[in-house]
Order: sequence, then structure tokens, then C-alpha cells
Amino acid sequence: MKINILWFISCWLLFSCTSDPPMGFKQLDESELKREVDKVEIVLEQYVIASEKKDLGLVQKVWAPDSNIIVFGTESTERLTGWSQIQEAFRVQFEQLEQPYLSVRDQIISINPTGTTAWFSEVISYSFIRRNKSYNLEGVRFTGVLEKRDSIWYIVQSHLSLPASSE
Repeated sequence: MKINILWFISCWLLFSCTSDPPMGFKQLDESELKREVDKVEIVLEQYVIASEKKDLGLVQKVWAPDSNIIVFGTESTERLTGWSQIQEAFRVQFEQLEQPYLSVRDQIISINPTGTTAWFSEVISYSFIRRNKSYNLEGVRFTGVLEKRDSIWYIVQSHLSLPASSE
């Protein structure tokens, strides 16, 4: 009896885990997926521009205005939930920093076959002045998830981390 149940469950899992898109969604071809990757890349570029220009309005355009979006920052206690907390953190950061400059490398963007969800990773060098002292953070790892809503891509989750010191 147990073998029959295990066989049934195994078959059910095998046949239910297809790569077909959910009902109502079509699978995009390679050229459509490439266009969506380009759109996500623009959103990530806008994030950099917003950070460098300290433009809270532009930051708001790239983040979903939801109460359940999440950012894990570089501090051990830095977990921001919801647009209002994220917006406040950016506001405080923009007030405290001068001459921010971000340089992005090793960017990888992937998109699901229906073109509705994207995820990315990149490495950032981040320079700024705070309280008349220069800082340069090298190798900041930035990952996240974007969601496409009404043909507009929004960041819905991100995580920043700094590499451990080798000393």
C-alpha cells in the first residue's frame, strides 16, 4: 500500500512539474526576453542614477510601492520592510552623504519564461563623503528581484552585502 502511494505521488509530481507557463501567460521568445532584460537593466541604471543624484523621486519610480517589499542592507540589523521604511532609509542616506558615486560590474539579469519576474546580481563600488571623510566600499554585492506590473518593472526585494575582510 505504501509503495502504491509513493508511486502515485512520484508520478503526480513528475507530471505536474512541467515548464508550461501558468494559464493566461504566454511564454516569451528569445527576442522578447532580451527586450525585457534590457528594460530591467534600465531600471537598475535608474537606481544608480537616483543614488548618485540623491533623487528620492526616481528611487520611488524603481521600487514597488508595496508594504511587503524587503531590503536587507549591509548592517546586521538592517532589514527594511515596506516602501515607507525603504523611502525613509534613502532619505536619511541622501541627507548624510555627499558626492555619491556608484560603479557597477559583473551584472547578471535573468527573467522567467513569461517575462513577469526577473532577478539580478551585480557588484558595486560605492564612493561617497560623509562628515567630511571619504569612503570607498569595494565589492558590494547587490542582488534582488523585480516584478513586471502593467508593463513596468519594479524592484520588490533586494539584498546588499559586503565581502568579509580577509584580515
